[in-house]
Amino acid sequence: MTRKISIGFAKPLVFALAILTLGSCATTQVTTHVVGNRHASCQAQATAQTALILWGTAWRDKQKEVALREKMASRGIAQYFNTSSCFSKVEVLKLAAGREAVGLSDAEALKFAISTGGQYGKVILVRVEELGPLLIIHPSPILWEGGTEVVLRIRVLNAHTSALETDITIHWKNSGAFVLKGTKTLEQDIQAALASVFGETTRATN
Repeated sequence: MTRKISIGFAKPLVFALAILTLGSCATTQVTTHVVGNRHASCQAQATAQTALILWGTAWRDKQKEVALREKMASRGIAQYFNTSSCFSKVEVLKLAAGREAVGLSDAEALKFAISTGGQYGKVILVRVEELGPLLIIHPSPILWEGGTEVVLRIRVLNAHTSALETDITIHWKNSGAFVLKGTKTLEQDIQAALASVFGETTRATN
């Protein structure tokens, strides 16, 4: 039986096992579930878009180090959208209309976008469900694999027509047999996961 263990940021066992990871190689896997047309891709756009990014988190029960994970998610999301060639202008918010932005309905998000006067072409809702190191225990001969993973739910709304253009759930994972990764790549990991949604490429973080 395979067991997946999501590890915290500072576990003595992790550092002890790190000695065994020399020579290991991590590979990146991306699994997506898409509802609707995948207009999120940059290739579907004639020009760079203006976008309002509303993001938040929906951690699993008993998630470890929530505050630190949210800080890294915040930096990674802002860095991606502010530097992406997909967008000519963005505003990235975690709070909207006095509430957690992730809790807004599509209609509420669109109404809020209009209220800002920003004249956005897209409203993009990003929900972070997982961001962190992972450790998966396998039966023999591969005893365990590790790495980092990102799970996101992304909804893209057309601010002009109010249409839902796409609803994507993505599970991005960079892992391998006998690999241990800490937290230092998590900001880059979430950027890579976002880039895979919007049709850009970034260098994998091994």
